[in-house]
Amino acid sequence: PHTSTATCPSPQTLLDDASKCSYQGITRYERCKCDTAAGKYEFSSDKGEGYSCSKCTDDYGTHYKCEAVSCPIGQETGKTNGAACDGGVWKETTNRSGEQKCYRCEDISNCDFFKNADGNISVPEKACSWRVYGHYSTTTLPADKSYGDSWVNMWGNSTVKGAFTTNKLAVGGACSSSGYCNKSPRTITFNDLVVVNDVIEYDPFTTMVFKQGVCGNFTCQQYPDYRFSSNGIVSNIKQGEGNCPKAKSSGCPEVCKKYYVNTNGSVSVPSGYCEWRVYGNYATVTLPSGSSYQDSWANLWGNSTVKGQFTTTKLAVGGACSSTGSCSKSPRTITFDDLVTVTGVIEYDPFTTMNFKKGVGGDFTCQQYPDYRYSKTGIVSNIKQGEGNCPCSVTKFIHNASTCNGILAGASCGGKYERCDKIDNCAEYDTNRTQCTKCNSPYILSGGKCVSVDNCSATNGTNACTQCNSGYKVENGKCVISCSAANCKECVAGSSTTCKTCNSGYNLNNGKCINECSQICSEIYSDNGCIRSCEFACRQGKNYHNITVNGLTCMMR
Repeated sequence: PHTSTATCPSPQTLLDDASKCSYQGITRYERCKCDTAAGKYEFSSDKGEGYSCSKCTDDYGTHYKCEAVSCPIGQETGKTNGAACDGGVWKETTNRSGEQKCYRCEDISNCDFFKNADGNISVPEKACSWRVYGHYSTTTLPADKSYGDSWVNMWGNSTVKGAFTTNKLAVGGACSSSGYCNKSPRTITFNDLVVVNDVIEYDPFTTMVFKQGVCGNFTCQQYPDYRFSSNGIVSNIKQGEGNCPKAKSSGCPEVCKKYYVNTNGSVSVPSGYCEWRVYGNYATVTLPSGSSYQDSWANLWGNSTVKGQFTTTKLAVGGACSSTGSCSKSPRTITFDDLVTVTGVIEYDPFTTMNFKKGVGGDFTCQQYPDYRYSKTGIVSNIKQGEGNCPCSVTKFIHNASTCNGILAGASCGGKYERCDKIDNCAEYDTNRTQCTKCNSPYILSGGKCVSVDNCSATNGTNACTQCNSGYKVENGKCVISCSAANCKECVAGSSTTCKTCNSGYNLNNGKCINECSQICSEIYSDNGCIRSCEFACRQGKNYHNITVNGLTCMMR
């Protein structure tokens, strides 16, 4: 069975020395094998999540070479679940990078309202979803608010006050913490107009009364019992069937109109629509300038253009597939000629480049789909501005070193910052606008700020006083009290007239500097000439009695 084969098929790379046979100087091999050295095919099985593994099979089995993959865009390793991050907390995801867990910074703002109580309940203004639970209640909502979910889980007859709009309305299905569930008939009364956009859920024991009616293009869903069990659910009940209420035919708020077109070339979206979606190979889409939308979709295969300034909650770009299931992987650029403002999320796929000629504004995040199909698995959400292909907001990040007359502060994106913080009394900043380098006189720098100096009237702008107020003098860049006591070398702290140390030839007496010789001689003699001669002799340590002046003896007092 031995051959003279000198090469092996990929990924087998080595001739198996254990199978070789040499005869008359010729070496022949029976088989090839995988290179199982460290760093190559060293594992006996696929390492699974967190790794990208390739395999090699030989007569000894299957071997794997595995390398750690990176966390998806917007996720990082080395974080602690629940620890604070920029604007939220780190949350562990299902992704792995090798053996390390991947974490995503998620917004911790929670606008869901839940109350377990009887009696009067008031839902706060900031709530985006609400759920009340108990025996009976009167729940009051802020007028004309919109919610994601609205739950009335009450055992007995209860009332809801306030007109509102909701995607889902769930009524009934109340059980206690001990597991007891109430089968007694109950009526939930809604005093004001209710608009339901998606579904109304209820159980067989609950009657709903809408005093002002219910609006919306909803369907109903009935649970089989009071437990809201997932078994035996009856879905897609049409309005007017069973206990599903029928929407009012008049007096309802205007329903959002959606504009959809499948074409190439020039497309003009009419006014009066809350959502638009253009699908095709290539297009030039013109929008009414200054319009606002809930959703805006540019599902185009090739390079396309959108004209007109607009605001939208969601902007979805790319992700175009034909009716036969074919999806384009070719790179494409979608160009927006005018300012676009996004208040929610920008969605895109890996094959689409977005070009915002006048920028994109708003406080949005981004979401990247894993492929051109807009698959629901592998979505990367909460991508921050500046990460991956997520653009920077031109209305949020507006300051840089050339435009900011202050300190660049806050979050940054694309070399620009959220804020330009002015430092009071600052005269000069560094070139990168990260700190104040010189203050206006009479201020000096301290801890990055400009502060005043006690009793100072002029400074060098950085660290020293150069001129003091009246009664003070400059000493080591600070202002100290100026001493005015006669013949005094140093005054007592806090005083300009009480001496602490006298000049040479003077003695301290009750805060004053006294010349003792002058005092003694004045007490002995009355003639000025005699006094001066006496003082001279006194300072020399000589006898100052019997002083003579011009040969005449001075008369003592």
